[in-house]
Amino acid sequence: MEKITKVLAIAAVVVLILSALLTLGFGIAFMATRNPFFNNAWRASAFCMLLLPFLLFAMIKIAQVLKGRGAK
Repeated sequence: MEKITKVLAIAAVVVLILSALLTLGFGIAFMATRNPFFNNAWRASAFCMLLLPFLLFAMIKIAQVLKGRGAK
């Protein structure tokens, strides 16, 4: 169980780093080209960049609350 937790934690960090890099890339591409696609992609990426940490935090807190409920 501990190994799975470490792998999932590393995967979460990688996803957050990739999200930050995509946000940066879409922002630079929009500033360079003024293409509406890059504007929408930047906004969606920035929204996900803000939403993902909150979702991860909520999932961790829910897992802590529900831990051991099914065991008798």
